[in-house]
Amino acid sequence: MIDLEKIKRYIVNGEVVHKGEFWRRGRKLSQRLEQIVIESKLNLRDIAFKYSAKIEEGTQCGPLYREHLADVIKGIRNTKRYVKAIEESWGLPIETIRSIYREDKEAEKRMEKLDSNSIQEFAIWYKNILNSKKETYNIIKIANIEDQNVSEIAI
Repeated sequence: MIDLEKIKRYIVNGEVVHKGEFWRRGRKLSQRLEQIVIESKLNLRDIAFKYSAKIEEGTQCGPLYREHLADVIKGIRNTKRYVKAIEESWGLPIETIRSIYREDKEAEKRMEKLDSNSIQEFAIWYKNILNSKKETYNIIKIANIEDQNVSEIAI
């Protein structure tokens, strides 16, 4: 039986909602991926939770696991449904995410840390991407509503 006291996230209107404060995980992956986690408000555990809840009864697929999502980012795994979950959640192509991860890990091996200005610039760049995706989604949604209204009037 599931203990509802321990559940810290829920899905409301297709979005993951945190009970209490948002967990800022993702620091182990890389500095810039941490910014992606912060701005998207979805860490790997949240993505696994969200897409495990989306499983349809007719499919053979099981739940998604955080560890497997990390392997996809690292380039170790290439499972389609994991790739799709990451791309849809963070709004970036998997190759971009992997290149960010590789660049940050190479810099980490050289004992280099990104300065706060470059992290800030990256965060602004990523916010702009998220905002443009939201605007595009809203435009498509409005167009679909207008098409539906036109077809209702025609009937």
